[in-house]
Amino acid sequence: MRNCTECGAAMREGYVIDDGAEYYCGDVCLHENYLAHEWDEMYADGEGNSYWTTWEEETDLERAEVRLLNALRRIRESREDVREFTEAVVELTGAVRQHERARQADAALRGMLP
Repeated sequence: MRNCTECGAAMREGYVIDDGAEYYCGDVCLHENYLAHEWDEMYADGEGNSYWTTWEEETDLERAEVRLLNALRRIRESREDVREFTEAVVELTGAVRQHERARQADAALRGMLP
């Protein structure tokens, strides 16, 4: 999982700087650190090692983790939305349990095979 270097938001898409040295979730965060002409130079018409991308779809567990981290970040900023955080924790807990059951079933299957 990637987090914005500027604001800490979990990211599914965004700017990659210098092949992953930094990540920015959008224009606002990018331009807090780089001027437009600096970005243009780094991007170099697609030939540079800085670019915008969308990462592949995450698993349920990764999606729940992203939701939890984003909710936690918003709570830290506003200290208001405890319900959203609680729902995210419940979702993450369910995803972890489902992941563990699948892992155990897989291990059991492997034990049954020669």
